[in-house]
Amino acid sequence: GLSHGVDVRYGYRFWRALDLGVAAEAAYGSGAAGQSLARTAALFSLGAEWRPVPRLGLRLDTAIGWQLLSGNIELGGQKVSGTEPRGFRYELAGGLNFNVAGSFGLFARGGLALDGVYPQGSASSLQPNGFLNLGVQFSL
Repeated sequence: GLSHGVDVRYGYRFWRALDLGVAAEAAYGSGAAGQSLARTAALFSLGAEWRPVPRLGLRLDTAIGWQLLSGNIELGGQKVSGTEPRGFRYELAGGLNFNVAGSFGLFARGGLALDGVYPQGSASSLQPNGFLNLGVQFSL
């Protein structure tokens, strides 16, 4: 089902249009048959941004890292309940940044995420999911 969350990202521009960064994400979603899942993720990111005009940035980025999953879900036909620290997240995204004033801007970012969970004694799972982030951005 649909999930809602927040994320905080930091990127350091190390060469022209390329940046390295870190991200922290937290989200919660619920679905049919009483399934619900909360997740927390810590990711490393690599991105590129092109500015055709000074106020507009077009981005492409990728991120990979660890995630903690907690909830009640069905994996491989088996109901699983509890917290699982053996999780994986990969993101590939395109985005748009618009500077409103000074260092303040708005952004939209969307793409494909691969969410993996590898519980001990149960079937593992790697699921593709789409995602969309809308938010504000502060540039230093």
